[in-house]
Amino acid sequence: CIPSSKFFASIDQSILKDKIQRVIKDKDALKIVFDVIDSVDEGLGIGNMTSQVLAIFYLNDLDHFIKEKLKIKYYVR
Repeated sequence: CIPSSKFFASIDQSILKDKIQRVIKDKDALKIVFDVIDSVDEGLGIGNMTSQVLAIFYLNDLDHFIKEKLKIKYYVR
């Protein structure tokens, strides 16, 4: 279990970028988002509003897996 204080730093930037590229096709928009991601060496910067949105996006597939495939109604992450 990763301590919550290290979550943003633990996000794999390459996985996040791959997921974003599947949704965003505009090259200019991708550059802006990737610049935000690349603004820190590892994970996402703490305190940016964009980091919060990107972290939620990063975990979205996990949320759907837990709720739809495993049929778990309630869980805490």
